[in-house]
Amino acid sequence: MESLLIRIKREKGVIIPYEYNYYLSIGIYSKLLTYQEKIKKLHVKSQPGLHTFSNIISRNVKGGINGLDINNGFFIVRTIDNSLSAYLRLGLSIDPSIRINDVSYEVTKVISLPEPMLGEGKVKFKSLSPILIRNFENKNEYVDISEDVEINLNKSAVWILKNLFEISEEEIKNFHIYLSSSKRKTVKISNSKTKESITTAYELRGEIEGSEKAMKALYYRGLGSKPSLGLGCWEVI
Repeated sequence: MESLLIRIKREKGVIIPYEYNYYLSIGIYSKLLTYQEKIKKLHVKSQPGLHTFSNIISRNVKGGINGLDINNGFFIVRTIDNSLSAYLRLGLSIDPSIRINDVSYEVTKVISLPEPMLGEGKVKFKSLSPILIRNFENKNEYVDISEDVEINLNKSAVWILKNLFEISEEEIKNFHIYLSSSKRKTVKISNSKTKESITTAYELRGEIEGSEKAMKALYYRGLGSKPSLGLGCWEVI
């Protein structure tokens, strides 16, 4: 399990889409071609997400009618698979450019981040990228009512811990996410031209209570659905 901070500087173009998460995910996947050839395929139905990443964090963000003007900044990649982070470093060393739609950024530095304190008990958290939450009453839909966020986020997290990480009932019996604030955010989840490619996710703050094993799993995998599309990344505050 590892977190990387990736610094970027714009080389070409100006405006990136407001819903740039999908395009940045394509840029990251393009650096993981060797990983997919030698280790396993990514972004396929049979393979659960192994990584997540944050929004671009910058002091110089200008918003306009058509999108965002971000000259430089950084984003954070977390993964449950250390070999994925190694291959990502390799891909970036071979070609340090990342495209976000029509804009090209150069990766200027990659830094390994220390792990926060994730021991037994509660930690305060905030999302670093919007969290997409499956509706457990109708699993073909995502939550688009704020009042339904907390209950469905908890159901989603427990399902992930049980089914993807095979964490025992004993270790997750006291697990819970308590939300103090939520803000709607639109995100892109496919390359389709239809309206379904854009949906609602949430920027969240609150507390997470649970075992060290459970919290580490969700910290490096991300919360909610489709983490490898730049959704569900969070930090301890």
